[in-house]
Amino acid sequence: MHPGPQWSRQISFVATLYGLSQAGLWPRDRWLRLSVWENVAFPLRERENLDEEEIGRRVDRLLEMVGAIHIRDLLPSEDSTGLKRSVAIARALAANPEAVLYDDEPTTMVDPIMARRLGDLIVTLKTQLKLTSLVVTREMRLAEKLADHIIFLDRARVIFSGTVAEMERSSEPVVRNFLELDRFDMRALLSRKEPDYRIVA
Repeated sequence: MHPGPQWSRQISFVATLYGLSQAGLWPRDRWLRLSVWENVAFPLRERENLDEEEIGRRVDRLLEMVGAIHIRDLLPSEDSTGLKRSVAIARALAANPEAVLYDDEPTTMVDPIMARRLGDLIVTLKTQLKLTSLVVTREMRLAEKLADHIIFLDRARVIFSGTVAEMERSSEPVVRNFLELDRFDMRALLSRKEPDYRIVA
């Protein structure tokens, strides 16, 4: 197998589809019917010259780290959305990257408890493993929790780059509007009222 460009070996992706193989998508390809354990083992077999015993130790350690050891023998299609994301993080870490890209809203479509756990997990990996984390999100609570530096994109154009505190003080109209709507959403949530606006994308 071609090793791919150097940057692809330095950055692991946790993408929208979580990079996990699921049974039934392409029935002719046996490797797509991989369990959670086999999904995490896959990068180790592809990139590392390890025996099966060492692969087993590493996979179990990664699944323990992300809180998914109890689903090691299940297929990804049998897991909840939150656990799929946890397993995808373990698989990304198996490649021993210098950075992890969490592509497109890592805490959406999960309940508040799982969202908090995923945020805490990203913080733990950042601090304990000294991993650079690149997180794509529209959620200010998550950005405030994770970010040392924020890049704000509008229509594929960078309109702000700086810290959370600097973003709060930004005079850029799109950034100001985003922050005001975010605060309005939070007030509505706390008062258990539906916001009265609509955003057309």
